[in-house]
Amino acid sequence: MMRWCLFLLGSAVVYGQVVPNLYIVELTEEARSTRAVRRAAQDRLAQRMGTRHLVRGRVELVANAMVVESPDRAALETMAGVRRVTPVVRAHTNLDRALKSHGIPQTWERLAEPSRAGAGMKIGIIDTGVDANHPGFQEGEMKAPEGFPRVSSESFRKATNGKVIVQRSYDGLNGTPESIVDGAGHGTAVAMVAAGGRVRSPYGELVGAAPGAWIGAYRVFGGATGLTANSGSFLRALDDAVADGMDVVNISLGFSPPYREEVDPISDAVKRAVAMGVMVVKAAGNEGPDIGSVDAPAVAGFGISVGAILNERMLGQGVRLEGMGDVFAVASTGPRPLAPVQGKLVDVSGVDPSGLACNALAGESLRGAVALILRGTCTFNVKLKNAEAAGAIGAVVYTHAMDPNPFTMALGDALLPALMVGFESGKILKQAVADAPESVVIMTFSNTVSFDLTSQPLSSFSARGPTLEGRISPDVVAVGQFIATAAGTTEPRGGVFNATGYVVTQGTSFSAPLVTGAYAVLKQVRPGLTAGQYRSLLINGSSAFLSGRSPQAIGAGKMDVLNSATAPLAFQPAVLNLGAGGASGPGSQTVTVAHVGGEAGRYRVTVEAGKGVVPTVEPTEFELFPGGTTTFQLNWAGEFVAGESFGSLVVRGPEGQPAPRLPYWFGVPSKQAANITFLPYPAEFADVGSTVELWLFTTDSVGLAAAEQEVVVTVKEGGGSVVSVRRREGLAPGLVQVTVKMGSRPGIDNVFLVKCGEAQALAYIVGQ
Repeated sequence: MMRWCLFLLGSAVVYGQVVPNLYIVELTEEARSTRAVRRAAQDRLAQRMGTRHLVRGRVELVANAMVVESPDRAALETMAGVRRVTPVVRAHTNLDRALKSHGIPQTWERLAEPSRAGAGMKIGIIDTGVDANHPGFQEGEMKAPEGFPRVSSESFRKATNGKVIVQRSYDGLNGTPESIVDGAGHGTAVAMVAAGGRVRSPYGELVGAAPGAWIGAYRVFGGATGLTANSGSFLRALDDAVADGMDVVNISLGFSPPYREEVDPISDAVKRAVAMGVMVVKAAGNEGPDIGSVDAPAVAGFGISVGAILNERMLGQGVRLEGMGDVFAVASTGPRPLAPVQGKLVDVSGVDPSGLACNALAGESLRGAVALILRGTCTFNVKLKNAEAAGAIGAVVYTHAMDPNPFTMALGDALLPALMVGFESGKILKQAVADAPESVVIMTFSNTVSFDLTSQPLSSFSARGPTLEGRISPDVVAVGQFIATAAGTTEPRGGVFNATGYVVTQGTSFSAPLVTGAYAVLKQVRPGLTAGQYRSLLINGSSAFLSGRSPQAIGAGKMDVLNSATAPLAFQPAVLNLGAGGASGPGSQTVTVAHVGGEAGRYRVTVEAGKGVVPTVEPTEFELFPGGTTTFQLNWAGEFVAGESFGSLVVRGPEGQPAPRLPYWFGVPSKQAANITFLPYPAEFADVGSTVELWLFTTDSVGLAAAEQEVVVTVKEGGGSVVSVRRREGLAPGLVQVTVKMGSRPGIDNVFLVKCGEAQALAYIVGQ
């Protein structure tokens, strides 16, 4: 969680985080049963339960289930009409140039009123709540549609307006006092990315992907931290979002470790919501770069799973000399003045030949100046105290050639405002001062200095597939790093907070709502299609990204909404999830193509192979008219060895039309452990002497389960002990539950080494 990748890293489907005596009770049902039939069945079951088992909530659309408080799970499981009983588990919360990067403003121009992009669409945000008073959600000319606003308590009606048309809270299932306040700021930030209106911020003008869309707020996180939620509240929220007629629902939260779909009611609910026409967009998670690190609900194939890439620019601290542009800098842990620090830049090598400032500097040698100091030898605390004693008002520290990139300096009790720049930037500043000794420098500590990037790499934290079922995830990638958005303004509680109401942040939490907003705009631009066709247009319209990279990291590529708005073809399936198998490879895969707009054309399918066995396509060419459908097949020949085969099918048509991309992936397991992935990553702190559960997956070189080798856990440091190591294959392939006991000394790292075959990983937990 300290990565500040505000998903905020799910760690929910964990036995150690089971909510005591609270269960999801799913009922057996006839195929195609109606909501009324389900309600009646639930009434009958509730009657049989009597007063010993208390119904705390009902789910009637995305599942036929009740949330029940009971002291006796076994009694529930034996009742007639009960299909499955699952413990309720806790969950955690896992603009500007970003829009242009994905062709969103260009797509707005296809509308009669570009400023109302997304108008008529309803976007559900299942999160920590949405602050309707934030400037990004003031309605202007917007009015709530007929039948709205909808609220779970009349006291919440005042928290709605013409923009935020639903305010529902599920505190009763969290065991917390009823409230609609977004105490963490996370949901407000997510909603701004998806559908916020145009506002001025410290980072320039901001606007969401679908500023004309309505927002439905489904607050599943509550409690003192604003970050307490569970699977029961999530199911209720998704059910309500479907009943409220949301067009698309954003899920920037997660449950980990993920379970097999056949034992996971969350995945079932997502599938059903999508089947009912409500698209679900899911952040892939922030546990990358490990493979197999995508958490639940595993919506690949049922919704849209989204990974993160860098923005076209980054916002950060900056150092500027007269006549030069801004140099990228990183602030220290010390003071960060709101106003820029300005003064003559003085190279300390003039008074200390080493340039390190590790010894006292002469008298008033830096009076009123900003010191330029070389990193190395002594601590930053010592350097800055020496500079301050010599009269400096600030310091710029530059790195050395062996470690050239800037980072956050830990200052201890030093109080001098300081920034770090990279080695090359330091050399430039040093030469500039030598050429012009009176040069004035401006140090900016707010995240308002913009630096253009020459490329948009995949974010290191973005989770990778394959999923437990060997599916591709994410389906697509979008900007989720260096993204400016709204923030909470209440006291920070581990979420997204800034007193200005705006923040620069990162995480797949924020790449997902870009796709959510884009889906709403696409549905407005191209009315009348099915949810599956919109899904295909968004995924298959992606532009090529990181050529040759596995789709388990990038899906179909980088979202390009303009391509999606103009493409004439939709595909089923949109992603060729061929799963895992043996040396004979996968069977033939049939792809159905529908012509959903534009003029008739002739199309050719080619294979852009990335790795492994290369498939063939039959037929490679076809002609299709508007409204028509056809099929082609993906075929395989040759012997497969352990490893992965992947690439993309590219469908090219008449000149000027987008060329859709369909990713494919197939894996052959080696069964030899090559990776140990903590999912979720161990908590940073735990009480001394307490027991802690670690959940991890053992996988082979391509991310498929490796479950046949022994897992051995030993204590490396801290004086703790290993209580038990258990394989949990019934819940998920490759899943291991490790229980350890912390040592007795606070402030000490407890280090546990996990080994399986040739793979090993360390868990660090500080005693407190």
